[in-house]
Amino acid sequence: MLMKIYDNSYFYEWTEKEQLLFSKRVNVDINLLNDVINDCLKWGLFNEKVYKSAQILTSRAIQERYLEASSRRKRVEIPRNHLLIDSDRVNVYKNLVIVDINNRSDELMYEKSTQSKVKESKVKSTTTTREEKNPENDAIVFYQNNLGVVRPAITEELLVFIKDFGDELVIEALKRAINRNKPNWGYAKSILQDWGRKGINTIEQAKAEEVEFQNQQQQRRPSYKQSSRKGIVPEWYEEQKKKHEEMLQQEPKSKEEIEEKQKELDSFFSQFQ
Repeated sequence: MLMKIYDNSYFYEWTEKEQLLFSKRVNVDINLLNDVINDCLKWGLFNEKVYKSAQILTSRAIQERYLEASSRRKRVEIPRNHLLIDSDRVNVYKNLVIVDINNRSDELMYEKSTQSKVKESKVKSTTTTREEKNPENDAIVFYQNNLGVVRPAITEELLVFIKDFGDELVIEALKRAINRNKPNWGYAKSILQDWGRKGINTIEQAKAEEVEFQNQQQQRRPSYKQSSRKGIVPEWYEEQKKKHEEMLQQEPKSKEEIEEKQKELDSFFSQFQ
């Protein structure tokens, strides 16, 4: 549901029609689905007052995250009867425009008009937006399709990194995590943090840095020599070699840790070369 909300904007309409469609989409009995949503409303994950008045699911935290992710837009409109952000924080979001809507029918017209404007802007602009659902250029959709359900805490972090790096680089980090058999957000995040420390902010820079790192690793990798006496490597040597190679292959959090493990391996084998 949170994925649907962020994919739409800051809310998801929750009428009988949407309940039936969503129930089919997630393959959950509609009665169980509504029990879950009612509990979410009860405990404040979604705002109960706005749901009763406008039949939408949203919250203050969701609206704040949406505005932060939309900070590059010149204008973001939120109807007054939807707005949950504290009055002392409203001025923080310079592009926020609060609009007045008198009744529900006007509100629906506003939503349809907003959606049509979004579609029109896609045709006129090459800028990637959250509304585009193509997994090739939307990091959150890519995560959903390749790593599974995006938990709220991860969604918040993804939006921050998307704001700093853009969808393309975030997707590249996710792809590397998958290709290295580490399909999790923690590993992808460590890649992005490493790029941030090195000032990498384009795909070209990221690829160049990866090639350079792989070349350095290849040059530093030790060669293993057989015993000169019998041409046979002792069993204890093979066991130790395997142990250290496994240690080297364990998941590092940064390239500094990789280099440290490589030094340990080099030091061990230097006494036999």
